[in-house]
Amino acid sequence: MPRPPEFRQKRRNISGLAKQGVQVGSRGERPPDFERTREFGAALTLLAARDAQVHKLMVEVQQLLMSRSVLRYPDLVKRVRAVMAET
Repeated sequence: MPRPPEFRQKRRNISGLAKQGVQVGSRGERPPDFERTREFGAALTLLAARDAQVHKLMVEVQQLLMSRSVLRYPDLVKRVRAVMAET
């Protein structure tokens, strides 16, 4: 059964907001470093796609096998910033 056009439009709007990192129904001010943090996360994900060791490290953090602090190691941060400079 086809969906009504207004449902499709709402779905597109919600999908667009999710891509921007916006949670539907959220209120308030973003933290001052929100954009920088978002860009760092995107660059880290891109680096993980390129480097299996970084991907493994991210998975270990996600599965709570390693502390999130490993993502702030100077060598890793330097590599992520290099990826950020590319884009």
